[in-house]
Parts: sequence; C-alpha cells; structure tokens
Amino acid sequence: MKDFHIQWHITEICNLDCFHCYKEPHREELSLFQLKNIIDNIIEFLKERNLTLILTITGGEPFLKPNLYELLEYIDKIELIRKINFITNGIILPSDNLKRIKKLNTIYISIEGISSSINDKIRGEGNFKKVFSNINYFVENYKNIGIMTTLMRTNFFHIKESFYFFIKEFFKLGIKEIIFERFIPVGKAKYLKNEMLSQEEIFEFYSVVSELLNVDFEELKKYPAVKIVNPFKGTFNPHKLLVYGANCIFGKDGFAVLCDGTVYPCRRFDEEIGNFLKNQNNFIFLDEKINHLKMNNNSKCFFCYAAVKN
Repeated sequence: MKDFHIQWHITEICNLDCFHCYKEPHREELSLFQLKNIIDNIIEFLKERNLTLILTITGGEPFLKPNLYELLEYIDKIELIRKINFITNGIILPSDNLKRIKKLNTIYISIEGISSSINDKIRGEGNFKKVFSNINYFVENYKNIGIMTTLMRTNFFHIKESFYFFIKEFFKLGIKEIIFERFIPVGKAKYLKNEMLSQEEIFEFYSVVSELLNVDFEELKKYPAVKIVNPFKGTFNPHKLLVYGANCIFGKDGFAVLCDGTVYPCRRFDEEIGNFLKNQNNFIFLDEKINHLKMNNNSKCFFCYAAVKN
C-alpha cells in the first residue's frame, strides 16, 4: 500500500507570534469529538484509495491543544496510520504521555538560525536560548528529533554562510535530520512578499549544500525542499550524511488539514478544496477540486504555485 501524507494543523493556538507564520487565528477550534470525527473521515478516504497514512501534527503549537493525548491514543490504534510526526516550536515540553504513543516517529523543532540574533528576529526575543536548552531534553527522551528551518530574506545570508557550522552543531547534539524549506507568504504572513527568495538565491543555497555534502546540484535543484539525515546519532561526518529532495505533494500524495477541518492541497496554497468535518463521507469533491486546480494552473513558477499567486 502506498503512503499518503497529511499535515494536520490541529490548533491555531500558539505561545509565539513569529512574523513569518501562516496561522489563521479566526478559524474554529474543534472539540475532541470533532477531531476524532475528522480522523474517522480521513480513514474512510484512505480506505477508498487503498492508502496508508503518515500523519504530521502541528499548529499553532500542537502541545497546547487540549485533549491532545486522548486524541493521540485514539489515532495510535488505527491500523492504516503508520507514523505520527510532530512539528513544534520547541518551547513547550510534551507530557510523558507522548512516550506511550507507539507510532510516534519524528518530532521536528523549528529554528531559523544558529545564532540568537537571527533566529529571534523571526521567532521572538529569547526564543533561541529557550529552544536550544530544550533540545537536550527532546534528544534524550525521544528517538528521532529533527530541525526545520525556513529560508527567507531575513536569515538567508546567515544560513548560507554558516551552513556547515549549522548542521555540525545540531547533528553533534543528537539531531537526526534537518529540513530546509522556503518561505511562502500565506496566512498571517501573506503581505511579506519581500521575504521570499528568488530562484537564483535558492540555487545559491543548493550550490552550497551540493559542494559541502558532495551531492549532484542538477538533481537537487529539482526539489522545493531539502532534507539532510545523519545516520549516526550524536556524531558528525559530512561524508556520511544523506541528502534528499522533497517532492511537491499538491493533493496527489498528500494535503494539509486545518484546525476546523478545511483541506488544502498544500498548506502554502491558499485555495481550499473541501472540509473533512462538513463534507463527511463524500470524498469525490477532493478529487474534482484537485483536478480542476491542476488543469487551470498554467503558472510557470519555481516549483510552487503559491509563489506567484496574487
């Protein structure tokens, strides 16, 4: 069976106010019963297509969501769900209840630089110190910890120039993987188009990655995001690192579900295609919407329709 990928923003509640965030706090927060209803409908969607699920839970800040652990216990028992990931800002330490979740795979922590001055411009004063001090807890208590970094105008030069030091420091701490993705102005950050990087700048960064980690630049530049994996926890050998490109899912291999059940083909694509709470047991609407968007999207952009959408 083929894996399907869903990024589920289960809440818009957050303890930070990062200036590049795409959260939409006007959306309705759902009860545990409603969240279970969404999962049940997702499972029916998967069954119809003979798919298994890799579920990534995020927010907002997911560890602030009431009844989170009751929801996780429910999800953990569903056979078609193979893995459960988290994306967190790293400030809130999860309850020990999280350790009981058998399908827990990777917890990704968002950091935007290896220096507090750069990171805290984006994520708020004092953020870097707090998160950095929490990384040891995450590494010591959970098997797979990752870092997620969003490339934008504010941190681009810093990340590019400190790339080797960046990955070295985090991998030595026991981080398993680091993902670099691009900023797209949607949600709260939709007016920050000046923070978007050009295709040439993205290629500059990919060139650094290719040269230092000895990977094919022509192959790497086909992808909108880069994942670097360290197979040997707590050590650092650049010649042993594994580099992967991330494909665009756009509804075919996955989509995003927001806290009120709204479905987007991608979280950076600001046109909804349905709702798993309202359109129960009627999933043809997803296929029809996705096919319509693909047929009517003639934009020639750098791997991402949202990058040129007005």
